Formats: sequence, structure tokens, C-alpha cells
Amino acid sequence: MNIKLKNFFENLTDDLDKWQTLTSKYESWVDVAGYMNNWNRGFIVETDVLKLLSDRNLKICFDIYFNGKEEENDE
Repeated sequence: MNIKLKNFFENLTDDLDKWQTLTSKYESWVDVAGYMNNWNRGFIVETDVLKLLSDRNLKICFDIYFNGKEEENDE
């Protein structure tokens, strides 16, 4: 995820004034969807990616989906 977000921002402007104008006019965020087959999986958003988001006044939203089978606890 971190590499994909870095690549995403590499293709956009680095002009933070333009980002400020954009995010002050429109509600802006980055949406990340994750699909998991097992419970209890984590991930880390690296500090350099957090800085890219913060410098551009962008929120990040995580949509996590579970594709596996839910096991019921019969106890």
C-alpha cells in the first residue's frame, strides 16, 4: 500500500499551494480498500506517506473487507 500511495503522489503536482486551494474548496481524501481472507491482519502506514497526506491536507479512509469464512465460537 505504501508503495502504491507514493507512486500515486509522484504522478500529481508537488505544489502544496495548489493542494491547499483544492482541499479548502472541496472535501478531499484518499480511500484505500483492503480485502482479507483471514482475521487479525494489520498494516503500517509509513511516516513518509503520512507526511505526503498531511502536507496536502488529505484524510485517509480505510475500507476493510473480509472474504473468508467466519468461525462461530460454540463455547
